[in-house]
Amino acid sequence: MATPILMPKLGLTMTEGVICKWFHKAGDHVSKGDVLFSVETYKMTNDIEAEEDGVLIKIIGQAGDTLPCTAIIGYLGAEGEVVEENIPSSDTIEPAHFEEETPVSAAQQPMRSTGENGYILASPAAKHFARERGIALEKINPSGSNGNILLRDIEKLTDDSVKSSPMAAKMAKELNVKLTDVPSNGRVMKADVTSYASTQAIKSVEGSEEIVPMSVMRRTIAMRMSESHSIAPTVTYHASVNMTAMKSLKVDLQNCDFKVSYSDILVYVVSRVLTEFPMVNCSVEDTNLRLKKYVNMGLAVAVPNGLLVPVIRGTDKMSLKQISVCAKEMAAKAKEGTLSQDDLTGGTFTITNLGMYGIENFNPIINQPEVAILGVNMIKETVMPQGEGFIINPMMTLSLTADHRAVDGAVAAQFLSRVRELMETPGLLLLGK
Repeated sequence: MATPILMPKLGLTMTEGVICKWFHKAGDHVSKGDVLFSVETYKMTNDIEAEEDGVLIKIIGQAGDTLPCTAIIGYLGAEGEVVEENIPSSDTIEPAHFEEETPVSAAQQPMRSTGENGYILASPAAKHFARERGIALEKINPSGSNGNILLRDIEKLTDDSVKSSPMAAKMAKELNVKLTDVPSNGRVMKADVTSYASTQAIKSVEGSEEIVPMSVMRRTIAMRMSESHSIAPTVTYHASVNMTAMKSLKVDLQNCDFKVSYSDILVYVVSRVLTEFPMVNCSVEDTNLRLKKYVNMGLAVAVPNGLLVPVIRGTDKMSLKQISVCAKEMAAKAKEGTLSQDDLTGGTFTITNLGMYGIENFNPIINQPEVAILGVNMIKETVMPQGEGFIINPMMTLSLTADHRAVDGAVAAQFLSRVRELMETPGLLLLGK
C-alpha cells in the first residue's frame, strides 16, 4: 500500500512550510535515507530524507507551494502502484473563478435563457459588472452554455448600452473614456466619468509595481515582531560609550594574533553584567518572573531572506576567545543555512549590531520571551570638551530596549551604566567587580 509523504513539522512553532525542490521525479526509485525534497521554514531550509525504500509514485505538492504541516505532498510505494487523485483540503483549494466556460462559436451561440424564477442566467462576475454600470442584462447576447451571460459578453458592449446622462456621455467622449468602464450607482453621471478619468490618469503616471510573496521566514518575522510589539510595553534607553579603551584593547589583541570584533567584546562584557542584573535576564510567565542563573546570548545575523538569531549558550562562563570562535561559527552556519533547531532556541538576551551600516541609534524589538535586547551602533569620532580645550573621542551609542513589565527605568539605566563602566575601564573585569 502506498505511503503518503507529509509536510514535516520541524519544531513546535512550525505551522507550514514551502517546498523548495524535489530531488527526484515521479517514477524514480529511492532508497531509505535518500534526500526526497527540501523545505523552507522560518528558521532554515531542511533536506527531508525518505523513510523507506520504494518508488516515488506521485508528487502532489510542487516546488514553491506553501502547505500546512502534515499535509500530503506525495506518495511512496511499489512500482506500478497507483493512488487515487488527491482531493485538496479546504485550506489549499484555489478560489473559484467566475469565468470558467469556454467560448462557443457564433453558430453554436445559445439563446438567452432564464432560471426557474424568471431571472436571466448570468455569472456572478457578469451580474456585478452590469449592476455597477447600470447595464441591462436583457440587451446582452450570451456566449456561455445554456444561455449563460459571461463577463466577456458585457465587456464587448458599446457605450450605447449604458444608462448615462447627456453630460456624462459628452464628457466621456471628450476624455476618451468608455462608459462601459465607468462604475456608477445605476446611471453614469458626469461626476462618475471625471472621477474615473482622474483615477486612470494617476495610474498611468505611477511606476510599475510587483507583488512578491513573503517567504516563510519573512511572514514569521512579521508575525513575531508584531506579537512582541503588542505583548510587551517597551522603553528604549540610549547611552554613549567612550570606545578609546576598547579600540586599544582590540589593537593589542590583534598584535597577539587573536582577532576579535567589538561584538565579541560586548558579548563578553554584557554576559557578566547580566549576572549582576537578573531582572534583565529573565522572562515573564503570566504573573511570574523566571529568573535565569545563566546567560545564553542570542546574536542577530542578517541572512538573504531575513534575520536569524543563533544562540551561544553559557557565555557568562566563556573566555573572550571562546566567545569569538563560537560567534564566527554561528554566523557562518546562519549564512550557509545549516543552523539546527537547538542553535536557534533557548536565548535569554539578544545583541543586535547595526553599527557597520552607519546607524547612530535605533529601537530594537525584543526577541520574545526575553525581556530586553541591546542594539549596537556605529563608532563616531566626536569632539568633546577637555579642560580649556577639546579632544576627539570615538563614541558609540548603546540602545537597550526593555520590557517595562519586568525592567524598570532605574534598573535599565543601572544596567547600561555598568556596561559602559566596564567598556571604558576594562581593567575592572580583571578585578571581578
